[in-house]
Amino acid sequence: MSLNYDFENIHNYKEVVFKKVADDLSQKEVRRQIRNGASYYYREDEDGNKIYTSYMNPVTNALIWATLGIGLSSITEANYVEFHMRMAMEDAFDGGRIHESSEDAPRSVTLAEVHQHIGLSTNVAKEAPTKWYGKRLKRQKCAESRRVEKEEAA
Repeated sequence: MSLNYDFENIHNYKEVVFKKVADDLSQKEVRRQIRNGASYYYREDEDGNKIYTSYMNPVTNALIWATLGIGLSSITEANYVEFHMRMAMEDAFDGGRIHESSEDAPRSVTLAEVHQHIGLSTNVAKEAPTKWYGKRLKRQKCAESRRVEKEEAA
């Protein structure tokens, strides 16, 4: 099943979701960002060359993909704190989601950034908090058990 999303209900979504490509951004950097999950939009010049004009905000992209792992299909005024808490828990175990440059370590999405995306929705099935937290802790326990087994075997 595909992951479908809708960001048109985000207040000022054109400013929140889409970022203008800097004039001095190299094609090498564009390709690096695309490899890291960035979505670029372009037009073609008269010779058929791609001229990148805008890209999806990496935070928006991270929030869309996060819905798969955190069991919440949308960000609302009522659930944005829970949305952030689930993401923060995932990131504490797995590391950040936002790659701002090739030199910086990935960072986590902030509560303010989640709040800015109220209105974002996807087709992901919703999971109750108790079920989701239990499943996440079980997954982390299994991962830690495997790590310990490898360490003891070495």
